[in-house]
Amino acid sequence: MERTPLQGVDFPFVIREAQDELLGRRDAVKMISLVAGGGSHGAEARARFLREAPITARLRHPNIVTIHDLGETDTGDNRPPFLVAQRP
Repeated sequence: MERTPLQGVDFPFVIREAQDELLGRRDAVKMISLVAGGGSHGAEARARFLREAPITARLRHPNIVTIHDLGETDTGDNRPPFLVAQRP
């Protein structure tokens, strides 16, 4: 995976590029940043992320990427959510 830079904007998430070995395609993986994961702001960012992902997944438009998967990392009590999307 390699990190995709987000210049000039302070988002509470990071985007990485990943290779789907099974399907043979490059995808984008969006995750809540562990920096944003603490306190009430982290809880709000997490709730918003989990609320918006299914809504985005139902949209069909040429200018909106397709969402392939939504999940949570398994890191004990701190389980940042992630989504896997088509790489633009």
